[in-house]
Amino acid sequence: MPNLVGRRALVTGGAGGLGSVAVRTLLGMGADDVLVVGRDQAKLEAFQKTDPGRISIHAMDVADEAGWHQLRDRPIDVLIPAAGVAHREPFLDSTQEHWNEMLGTNIVGSMLAVQTLLPGMVDRGFGRIILISSVAAHIGLPGRAVYAATKAALEAWVRCVVAEVGGHDVLINCLAPGMFPTKMTTGWLAANPDVAEGIRSAIPEKRFGDPEELAAAFRFLVETTYAQGSVLHIDGGWGIV
Repeated sequence: MPNLVGRRALVTGGAGGLGSVAVRTLLGMGADDVLVVGRDQAKLEAFQKTDPGRISIHAMDVADEAGWHQLRDRPIDVLIPAAGVAHREPFLDSTQEHWNEMLGTNIVGSMLAVQTLLPGMVDRGFGRIILISSVAAHIGLPGRAVYAATKAALEAWVRCVVAEVGGHDVLINCLAPGMFPTKMTTGWLAANPDVAEGIRSAIPEKRFGDPEELAAAFRFLVETTYAQGSVLHIDGGWGIV
């Protein structure tokens, strides 16, 4: 039975990658409207055509505070800030430009989304917020130092926010995926078959994740009434090795 009938959601980065899985999941749960936020207007418009009656779009940079001011009066019940940037490069070769891009999108973008929409959830007495962390926050992966730091920071930040706003049926949790083939990762995996096989062999389940397995995690974090400030690992056991 769909349980988001009459509810509205917002997903950043929802036109591609893991964000699109979140959008499809929310629509499948009966959400009346899912607002998809991203920077690429053409990409957003193409994605909206997949369900024009229930997908609305808004083009902006998630790290732009002024852009979020335009959305502060939206009655959003489920928020999934899924927009993310990842540069794969050795830390000693990385640049401040790349640091700022990852920090801005992965951390500041998520914080602005929550700061903008959380007050309305508290006032209405219902909300579900799902932050996107990563297995990278828990294991040492070469070439992922700054990206991993942004995801670990999100997990620490969520625990503090929960301590401030708990008790209003507003549940804030993190989802930490492992390796899921998406538009962002498929090309890289194909171009680096030896690395891909090394990752696969390091995962206790010996395979990459399926989008439906991630959808099940989104459904759980929307439906739960008691998970609060947690990190749900969907990584085939990769994060424990």
